[in-house]
Amino acid sequence: MKNNIFIMFVFFLIISCQPITVVEIQEKSKSAYLETITLNSKMVSNFSTDVFNYTLYRHESEGTSITIQATSSDSKSTISGLVNNVELQLNSLNKFTIGVFSEDTTMANFYTINIYLYDDNCVLLKDIIIDGKSIDNFNSELYTYNVKSYSNSVNLSFLPMNSNATINPESISFSFSDNSTDTLNQSVILSASTYTKKYTVVVQKLSSSSGSGMYNGIDLSYELQKDGFSTVIAGDSISVGYSFAGVNINNSSDSYPGLMSWSHMIRDAIHRNDPDFIHADQLQIGAKYSTTSFTKSWANNAAISNSYWMPFNNRNLTISNITKSDEEIVIRIPNNNLYQNKAYLWFSTTPYNVGCSMDIHLNGTILMSDFNLYTIDANYYNGFETKIVEIKNLIPGTNKISLTNFKNTAGGSAMGFFLNGVSSKYSPVYLNGRSSATSDYYVDFDVPNGAFQKRIADKKPDLFIYLIGANDSVNTSGIGNNGLNELGAVKGIVPLAQYELNIRNLVTKVREVNPYSQILLISPPVWSNADGDIADFELNKIIIKEYVEQMKRVAIETNCMFIDMIELFNNIPFTQQATGPQGRDWREDYVHLSKYGNTLLARTIADMLMPQGLYNKEMVDSERLYNEKNNFFIPNNGWIIVKYNNTNGFFDTLTKLGTSNDVFDYSKNYIKSINRVSKSSIMNINVFKTENIGLPHLKVEQFGSNNVEFYTRPESYWDTFQKFWILKNNVSTNYLLTDTDFDTQNMQFLISW
Repeated sequence: MKNNIFIMFVFFLIISCQPITVVEIQEKSKSAYLETITLNSKMVSNFSTDVFNYTLYRHESEGTSITIQATSSDSKSTISGLVNNVELQLNSLNKFTIGVFSEDTTMANFYTINIYLYDDNCVLLKDIIIDGKSIDNFNSELYTYNVKSYSNSVNLSFLPMNSNATINPESISFSFSDNSTDTLNQSVILSASTYTKKYTVVVQKLSSSSGSGMYNGIDLSYELQKDGFSTVIAGDSISVGYSFAGVNINNSSDSYPGLMSWSHMIRDAIHRNDPDFIHADQLQIGAKYSTTSFTKSWANNAAISNSYWMPFNNRNLTISNITKSDEEIVIRIPNNNLYQNKAYLWFSTTPYNVGCSMDIHLNGTILMSDFNLYTIDANYYNGFETKIVEIKNLIPGTNKISLTNFKNTAGGSAMGFFLNGVSSKYSPVYLNGRSSATSDYYVDFDVPNGAFQKRIADKKPDLFIYLIGANDSVNTSGIGNNGLNELGAVKGIVPLAQYELNIRNLVTKVREVNPYSQILLISPPVWSNADGDIADFELNKIIIKEYVEQMKRVAIETNCMFIDMIELFNNIPFTQQATGPQGRDWREDYVHLSKYGNTLLARTIADMLMPQGLYNKEMVDSERLYNEKNNFFIPNNGWIIVKYNNTNGFFDTLTKLGTSNDVFDYSKNYIKSINRVSKSSIMNINVFKTENIGLPHLKVEQFGSNNVEFYTRPESYWDTFQKFWILKNNVSTNYLLTDTDFDTQNMQFLISW
């Protein structure tokens, strides 16, 4: 056999002989964080272990020397840079850097303490505030700032370090003309005693639009990676996913959680914006009993709605045919989040009679008993609600999660459940829109448990996405305040001025709930009250544009992000149908978005909010849907080792580490199953369907110790299989294998690409 195969075999045997637990327990710590920092025995204000820069101001009357002490969150880490009774320089920046080094020396973090010691003659600023926020990259010893703004007005205020200094002006408000690109050049003079200092701020007014309907975009890529960062998406039926794949719903929870509307895809992109997110079909997972089945992205294709059962483009793992309560399913996950030492398991419930409960263990310690994945509420997400389990206290290295003590809670015999993946963070996304809603619907601020309270305020959104106006502007019926129906004899249930006031008040109330909330406003598209009515369409276009301009004005004046859907879809041609311009390229009907329209809007929002996001951008696509017959991800390389099983005619994977519940499953992203073509000398390798037929090309080689030498060559390939001849080596005749050969020759093969 070839040398590389022999080396792989020896390596496999060596690993198989190693004890499992010792390696994990003896790994050195990678933690490199501080727990506290004190200055002259007082805690640094607003200290947090994951914030690495601090700027402090100290009057000379408070003392001119400083002692800095710190403690680490891990006693095994090393700290450097602490100082004792050091004299500070007056009216100048004093910079100190504290380093923390992990026990295994692979990780290091550095905390910077900037201390300004000032006296009554100080003429330095400690901050410049523009439109309520600190100017970017402020430094007291940097005297000129260039700022770009989309807003038509700018408010500047200047904060002196020395409260006794004279400052002129203390603040200024300036308005630009509409659609201008003017420049504001503003200077401020500080004076104290005989000292003076001048700072200059240059504000350049930019044109608001990016040319694709996006305005005032803010990069939240990093914020949306944070554990606990909350997003609320609200609005009318376009925000809910109404009419997607023919599903007509009032709330997102009225249908399957895997709908591929724009709001559902943004939800999934936020969850996938995680460097350590692992889809279920990528996990190391195995079962104690071979009768338990693992199926990738199962979907009942006979009913299109069933293809949208699960989030993440229906990418999931179905674990089924669990018939024994003492079954143990083992999932091995890495601990990549060493600061938090936790992960999240993603499941989906089921309303069917295979629903079951289980106990969840981490490294041998039980975390949760009788975790139930059966639901009797088949109306809430059609019974397929996403459930997330927080797993705390992970250890360094690989962690073993065990699912045990299975109980059928649905009254059936066999049991099963859906697993969606594992993440290192959970950033909740609430799809809380309401079909037929107008802007009146969300401004019931004083109503206990009203729409604003339940759908928005209770979630305290860090990010609020709001699409509203289709019903306000040209519909003749809709849902308004207190959930009451609103009727209009003419187009426009909500008058233009009231629409503008509703949006402005809602922005204010959201920021009262969370002052740091980022807000994205999305205006409605052009639509017709009667599908194919050209005159109605053109009339509505004029009316809707007035509502769009009001929302845009609110966005600019309140520093919100904004997307103009008319501008976004402006360059997409309508398909001229016999009944009129129905916009089939981006609309499903006369107002709701088609799959293409949903994809375009979702990608626009994702590009605006997460230009550096870690999610797979190709999967923000309503047409990309997983089922058991296809696969969109293929690793660049991979391998498995299989052995022929003469009882069922399949090739089984060899066990890992010598334990029955830790098998190498078929390659996570490509190979589905392997069998002998009946009564032949052909190995049939079933693969998940890809967009490129026969790619990647597989390589099959004999592996291990065998009584007979075999060789292989390709027989045929297609989008769902690749076939190989298995032939006897050094044989002039009868080189085809017989049943006896398959049954007796200990046939093992390495399959790689």
